[in-house]
Amino acid sequence: MTAMLSSKELASIYTRLEAPVIVADLLDRATPLCDDENFALTIMLSEMTPEQALISIACCTQIIASRIEGDAALTSSLTLQSNFVLDDYGPLWLQSQARQSGIDSDWSSYMQEDLEAMADLLMLCTDLFGHGSAAAAEICTILQDQARAHAEALDDSDFMLPELLEPAPFSDNVIPFPGLKLRG
Repeated sequence: MTAMLSSKELASIYTRLEAPVIVADLLDRATPLCDDENFALTIMLSEMTPEQALISIACCTQIIASRIEGDAALTSSLTLQSNFVLDDYGPLWLQSQARQSGIDSDWSSYMQEDLEAMADLLMLCTDLFGHGSAAAAEICTILQDQARAHAEALDDSDFMLPELLEPAPFSDNVIPFPGLKLRG
């Protein structure tokens, strides 16, 4: 486990990723999202890398958890999961931004699990807000869909055919056509 984030670092993450600030603004009003806002938030999250999306969704989930009334179990689950994600990935992401590189790929299996956990909790939030705030329910649905999409993308990126990883042996000094290596 990495070091916890300071409030300054957390504020830096919120503003660099932009989606948490936008979600907070959208939740502050009583009207449902218009199609353009729905589309813009969806596109913003879909164009992020998986680690950016995970951290951004965790920040948004903290904001949502602060607005839930009457369901202490869901609020504490959301808060715990989002704090866990931010404490684990936040410092790594800030360091990678300073180096202008991505988070180490060894974390991808953990990111996939954390994205799926966030999606499951957001599904519960969608059900809870479905009877009250239309904007909150729509935002939870968008965040849930994007968390699942990024988790699926991480799952697909780990897929490699074993025969492509091992070079085919050749006994003579002829340079083979690249397609012949695959058939061995």
